[in-house]
Amino acid sequence: MLKHIYILLVFIFSLSLNLQAQEAVIIDHNCADISKIPDTWILEAKGSLRIGYGHTSHGSQLVTGIDAYRGDQGSIYYYSYSSWGLETSKFLNDYWGNEGGANDLGHNGNLEWRDATVCMLNLANNDRNVVIWSWCGGVSDNTQAGIKTYLDAMSALEYQYPDVTFVYMTGHLDGSGVDGNLNKRNNQIRDYCEENNKFLFDFADIESYDPDGNYYLNKGADDSCLYNGGNWAEEWLAANPISALADWVYQCGSCAHSQRLNCVLKGGAFWWLMARIAGWEGNSEQRTLQVISPNGGENWLVGSRHNITWMTQGEVGRVKIAYSTDDEENWKTIVSSTKNDGIYHWVIPDGVSADCLVRLSEKSGTLVDISDNSFEIISTDEPPSVMITYPANNSEVKDSVTVQAIATDDFGIRKVEFFVNGILHHRDTAAPFKYVWDTTVCPGGSHTITATATDTNGQQDSYAISVTVRNINLSMQASRCEEIAWLVRRQYGKIELSAGDIGSATVSKYIIYRKEAGSTYNIIKEIEGSEAPGGMFVYYDRYLERTKTYVYRAVALGTNGQILTSSNEETV
Repeated sequence: MLKHIYILLVFIFSLSLNLQAQEAVIIDHNCADISKIPDTWILEAKGSLRIGYGHTSHGSQLVTGIDAYRGDQGSIYYYSYSSWGLETSKFLNDYWGNEGGANDLGHNGNLEWRDATVCMLNLANNDRNVVIWSWCGGVSDNTQAGIKTYLDAMSALEYQYPDVTFVYMTGHLDGSGVDGNLNKRNNQIRDYCEENNKFLFDFADIESYDPDGNYYLNKGADDSCLYNGGNWAEEWLAANPISALADWVYQCGSCAHSQRLNCVLKGGAFWWLMARIAGWEGNSEQRTLQVISPNGGENWLVGSRHNITWMTQGEVGRVKIAYSTDDEENWKTIVSSTKNDGIYHWVIPDGVSADCLVRLSEKSGTLVDISDNSFEIISTDEPPSVMITYPANNSEVKDSVTVQAIATDDFGIRKVEFFVNGILHHRDTAAPFKYVWDTTVCPGGSHTITATATDTNGQQDSYAISVTVRNINLSMQASRCEEIAWLVRRQYGKIELSAGDIGSATVSKYIIYRKEAGSTYNIIKEIEGSEAPGGMFVYYDRYLERTKTYVYRAVALGTNGQILTSSNEETV
């Protein structure tokens, strides 16, 4: 009898192991680089997996992300899909679970999603073998018991449908940070998945890091990529406008509740998840070579300089670069061997054609890639045009000024650079072209602002204006003096104030403060602005104590009592 019980327990234990991954598969920010997934596993996933997905708007970010990669039929990331309910043989049935009667994973303890899953999986013609549900805001206001209800229900579904892979999910960021309830409940989900060898799509973790691995959850990041210092997605794209990842982002139309970069990262993580479910172990030894630019649609002027760029994966040696002006009929060598560093500076030859392609090949191997579409070598190109629209020429400025420019070109603007007195201060690579100029660090008087636009072929146009900086500055000199009256020696402070660059501003009052070393400031003199013509005056602070040290400072007030400027400190 005991032997039979032992055999039964072994069977049940073995069965439970088969109902889950051999080890936890956590899809987080480290799994967002789609280029690291071998093409063979993408193909395997598309061939063997049939995904049923249930979600509302936040969950749509995954679909938006993979759609940015999808491309045209024949692309490695192209997939078949339907947009509602069950449609057999399609790789992705979007809003599959919704037809069963639920929207998303709901809120505290709600199990409509479970009932909808059972309804859909029990259809006579069901062919779904991967089920994913996403949260909307249901983790933020959840409880430990509510999350346990979700986890227990997922585990029960795995037991009930052993041939289906169920993907767990964390909830999107809400700005509550590391110590917020959202992160606590997400950690509850993570801990369970790691301890019980589940597949987890860590939605929140992907939103917590930029592509360079910088962490933002501890800075109050939310689902729109905002944090207490800015927006990490916007900042990363501004710093990496010509990266391969940025190119994918530009293919993304929009991203519900968030930035397109966030959706594209989740799209890469989705394919990573599919490849892992299909059997990929998560490490790539595949060697690839891919032309990035020119990759179709460019118009490059004869004699201009452009960068041929490419991307490789794995061990790839030196490369050979060639080009064709007749749609692959003939090839001319650009360089027979160059370092595999991803960039080659090319002076465009005299070979006008609309059917140009670039081909890269590994010099000692079999890797080859050609531009996806034709680019054009042109003989003429109108230079760009640029104009500063603000501030106006010959105007007065002060404080921080947003210098604005508009630039146009028939083939596109590469950059607009802003110069002050001939010194480069700022560069913009995308409209709107603007520069916030802090005039307080400049001397008063006339300054020249120049905007220079450069088009995609390196041609330039410049536009200059003159402005006058009028910032009030207040300088102080203080000295300790002594006077002798008969046998009495008395010390006093001589305070000299000078206000410059007043311009059109009105100073209502000057206030002088004094403190003893280590104490706080007290007002010792107020002078009406009308009593200090030209902003210059002298004040005598009498009867100083010989053994004490004093510190002075002053401010200038405007007509509404606001501080226009402060002076330096002086010690006597």
